[in-house]
Amino acid sequence: IEGELGRFGEELGEGEGKAVLADPDEAERFCRETRVDLLAPAVGNAHGQYRSKPNLRFDLIEQIARRTNVPLSLHGGTGIPLADVRKAAGLGIRKLNIASQLHRDFSDALKAAAAAERFHWRRATDAGRSAIGATVEGYIRELGVEGIA
Repeated sequence: IEGELGRFGEELGEGEGKAVLADPDEAERFCRETRVDLLAPAVGNAHGQYRSKPNLRFDLIEQIARRTNVPLSLHGGTGIPLADVRKAAGLGIRKLNIASQLHRDFSDALKAAAAAERFHWRRATDAGRSAIGATVEGYIRELGVEGIA
C-alpha cells in the first residue's frame, strides 16, 4: 500500500494549489502507525505538467528515507530532469510516477493513427501502447536500472 503525505502543488488545470511539504517527523509517525509499504512525500514535486523547473528538496528526501525506512515514491515525475531523478534515487526514491508523460505519448500516437489513411482502432491502440513502452524503456535505460526495474 502506498501512502501520500503532504500536499502536492497542482501545476496543470483548475485547482492549482500551494504545496505543503512533507514533514520528516510526521512521515516517521505516519509510516510507523500505518505500516505503508511505500511513501510518496511532497518534496517540491507536483502532479501534472510543470510550468517551471521543479525544485526538489533533496534534504527532505534524505531525512524522510532515513527516518521511515520504507521505499519512497516520487509523484509528478514528468518534467523532472533525469539528473534530479538520479540524485533522488540515490537518496531513497524507488518509484517514479510519469503518468502525464505516458498519457501524452499515448494520445499523440492515437492522433497520428487517426490521421492515417487506413485507420483502425486496434492499430491505433497498439500504437499508443508501443509509445508508452518506448517511453518506459527510455527511462529504464537512462536511469540505468535495466534488469532491476
